[in-house]
Amino acid sequence: MLKASGIITMITDFGDRDYFVGAVKGVILSINPEAKIVDITHNIAPGNIQEAAFTLLNCYSRFPEGTVHYCVVDPGVGSERSPLLVFNQKYYFIAPDNGVVYPAVKGTNYWAIDIYDMGERYLSRRVSSSFDGRDIFAQAAALLSRECNLDSLGELSREINVFELPLPKFRDLNLVGEVIHIDRFGNVISNITRREIRRLAKPCILIKGFRIDKEYEYYGQAPVGVPFYIQGSAGYIEISMRGHRADRFLKAKVGDEISLSGEADG
Repeated sequence: MLKASGIITMITDFGDRDYFVGAVKGVILSINPEAKIVDITHNIAPGNIQEAAFTLLNCYSRFPEGTVHYCVVDPGVGSERSPLLVFNQKYYFIAPDNGVVYPAVKGTNYWAIDIYDMGERYLSRRVSSSFDGRDIFAQAAALLSRECNLDSLGELSREINVFELPLPKFRDLNLVGEVIHIDRFGNVISNITRREIRRLAKPCILIKGFRIDKEYEYYGQAPVGVPFYIQGSAGYIEISMRGHRADRFLKAKVGDEISLSGEADG
């Protein structure tokens, strides 16, 4: 059995102005006062599964093995969708069965348990049909963080809903992708990787009518106020501007098309 680290991370769309996050943490600490809770973000756009999946994918593996990742962005709350415990050789994930965990566990030997199967032996009564994050997911995360025996929790399954982050595709001679994230600095993050850029001798990025062919290794190399591309920390190509927000300059938003053209290298 995977040894619990006592760490619980949190990714939610609960925001920071209401009581939601505090109520969830209160449940967790009532069950496991020794839990170490790490807030990754509570500012996912409401119901945005893609944003939550992207965030989880790019940070979960930085934590110690045995960490419980609580990722609750749940537009289907109160419906028949299942609350899941998903785990692989290194981590636990607590999330609704809406695909948000799939990009993180894809390619690993993962298993899932319907949290409802834990039943009254482990979970107290559900208080509300509109706050499973507190009444169901928080309890399950707390129990796992203090070494709960998985063998007694419920039937194991490989069946979870699949959600794939969008992948670039070839159209004619261009690789066509899209904007998958815009960070708080206004960097426009694509789903095109550095490997794909490196296949071309004279790469050029096209977005919103702009041609961008200047690449820099770090932001300080670039002139102020000119869009350029850079390999971001998540491994994707992103459009940036030194001293300005690239998203506002380009009028770019998530989902916008971004294409890569150039000459084949060699």
